Amino acid sequence: MNHTDFIEHQIGSTTIILLPQKCAYLPQYQTLLIADLHVGKAMHFRRNGIAIPPEVEQQNLEILDEIIKATVAKKVIFLGDLFHSKGNQATEFFTHWMTQKREVQFTLIIGNHDSYVLNARKLMIPYVESMAIGDLWLTHEPDENTPEHLYNIAGHIHPIFSIKAQGFASITLPCFHFGKKNAILPAFGQFTGGFKVNPTKNDTVYVVAEGKVVVVEN
Repeated sequence: MNHTDFIEHQIGSTTIILLPQKCAYLPQYQTLLIADLHVGKAMHFRRNGIAIPPEVEQQNLEILDEIIKATVAKKVIFLGDLFHSKGNQATEFFTHWMTQKREVQFTLIIGNHDSYVLNARKLMIPYVESMAIGDLWLTHEPDENTPEHLYNIAGHIHPIFSIKAQGFASITLPCFHFGKKNAILPAFGQFTGGFKVNPTKNDTVYVVAEGKVVVVEN
């Protein structure tokens, strides 16, 4: 990894490396956190007449492959919505890809979209509702019932942030949003849309821009 491209954020004794590929790495646990990949979304949309390039699914996996190699991650935890809809060829291809990664332990925190594949009994990955790692409590949606001694990290919202530059139109970028009790990771998958966040004074926002993670000054 290029040390000028990522930013470290500390929660208690747990270091979180925020990567420009819109995911996070926990070096103490050799673990990648990936939110909202939405495997199969491009194919689902194409079947419904929305022209999303078919290469999107392959590109997402290529990026994930590169991150696993660069970080030498031993574990990958998906923070929900790994899949988008009922199983299709993209879902099957991803499952095959995952079985080839014998050196990596995969875990899925069930998201609202994953239930489609789960109900079809095609979810070939260990899954849980939530889990703790270090000082963190991992969920798909932000959890108001996070154990008191832990800090919640979730996905689901697909956070984006608008930056206004003098003399230029505002630019909307994917972001990591850290609040007092929880953080939201950006959606890893392409063409996932986004929800504009409105951080409070004490929040910290990091945007992903031009292959770098940059802190937004309050």
